[in-house]
Amino acid sequence: MDPESVPPATRSAGGEAAARRALVVVPYGAPDARRGDAVVHLFVEGAPTAGDACAAPACVALRSGADGALVAELAAGARLAYRVMPDASFVRTIASGAVVEPGAGPLRLHTVPRVVLAAMFRDAGVTAQDGRGHVAGVVRGADGAPLAGVVPRIVDDAGREITAGSLLVSPSDVPGALTSGGTETSSSGRFAIVNLPPSGSLRVEVWRASERIASERIPVEADALSIVSLRASEAAR
Repeated sequence: MDPESVPPATRSAGGEAAARRALVVVPYGAPDARRGDAVVHLFVEGAPTAGDACAAPACVALRSGADGALVAELAAGARLAYRVMPDASFVRTIASGAVVEPGAGPLRLHTVPRVVLAAMFRDAGVTAQDGRGHVAGVVRGADGAPLAGVVPRIVDDAGREITAGSLLVSPSDVPGALTSGGTETSSSGRFAIVNLPPSGSLRVEVWRASERIASERIPVEADALSIVSLRASEAAR
């Protein structure tokens, strides 16, 4: 994709220097493959809205080239969210909480084949329920190191915990080699909570004993996978 064709909604504001980034779409489970012709809704400084809405300037719709790459200019430090639109082979994937790091390499956007997700559920002994949403994430400390043994919870706007889902332990950003049972993040700070009732927008909270150390709002949509990155507060080191 020609960088000059990127809509101005993705360019930095306020005169700050922008870092040109290649956003690479890669099917999960096939790291060397490239997903061409994927439609991605890219949100800067905000989480995806419910449904498939994408309106400038908060969101711009981009299509990957034959090599699977999307090119956009993003200001260093910007918070990024994206939505990969589904098709017959791939699950709708929604992600939030990523931060554009100065000088870092290309960002990798996850696309998840339906057959891969189904196999991972099967291996964990859990049935993926039609019309339910799934959340996968990683928890890091203030220094960026993964946090093991902390407790992720899904809550509504009133702070009530949603207990309808199943917490699984996952070693990667997207559920993989899932293990059912347990209540805490894995040694790499990973977790997945599956079969949640679609609720538009919920919140992932992370607790250590009686202290809430991280929180991030996420969309939970039917038959979609939401990916979230959480970072603990400085006080929670």
